[in-house]
Amino acid sequence: MGAPRRAPSDEGLRVELVSGDAAGFGAGLAALCDVSVASGSARFWFPEVEIGLAPTVVLAWLPQLVGRREAIRLTATAARVDGWEAAKLGLVTKAVAGADAVAQAAREEIDALLRHDPDAQREIKAFVRDTEGVARSVAEHLGVDRLALGALRTHAPGHRSPTMREAPLAPST
Repeated sequence: MGAPRRAPSDEGLRVELVSGDAAGFGAGLAALCDVSVASGSARFWFPEVEIGLAPTVVLAWLPQLVGRREAIRLTATAARVDGWEAAKLGLVTKAVAGADAVAQAAREEIDALLRHDPDAQREIKAFVRDTEGVARSVAEHLGVDRLALGALRTHAPGHRSPTMREAPLAPST
């Protein structure tokens, strides 16, 4: 089984819901998803050390997400953190109280995403992926170039302005 990977830039944004326990690969999926919502009572941990393994696949990305010290603490102790702490650490986007609230919060996140141009969202995702690990000055120059190209593309003759989705998702009554 390989490392959890971010979705390719040609795919839409991914939303993850976590209402129970997420260990190892499951914790990685939630952490590397574009938007993740967890129940405050959900638990996250990396159990590999409990069977004598160093979770080196996780350590390829975890320090960039939570910082060096937290990555070592989480993996060297198999510490279990609840959804609230996971959100504070940056393992998930947000934590909410209760399983019903997870679904509602996820619907709100999805509604917010659907109100905006999916091409721009794919560009955001691609830019974040493409600039991970590069010097800030390089990322800034690349950002200026991509913004200029995007502006030219959206103002080109024959370009159809993206229409926002007709209506956000609404719970059925």
